[in-house]
Amino acid sequence: MNRRPFRLSASDIFGWNRYNATSRYQNIDINIRGQWQSQVLKLVFTYRFNKSDKKDVADKREIGAAAEQQRVKMEKK
Repeated sequence: MNRRPFRLSASDIFGWNRYNATSRYQNIDINIRGQWQSQVLKLVFTYRFNKSDKKDVADKREIGAAAEQQRVKMEKK
């Protein structure tokens, strides 16, 4: 498993998330133009604690299996 510890992501880089609104009430015309504050840049760091290699896990299984076999032999006596 090759995991990357850093991840970079961005949203609305060019600032295209805009809105327009028009309202008309009696003799008043209202035009509104705006832009949301949606430009975001994220840097994520991921670290896995207590990471063990596959070899270590296989070794632990073999040791556990040997211990179990010894236990079974002792119970049969």
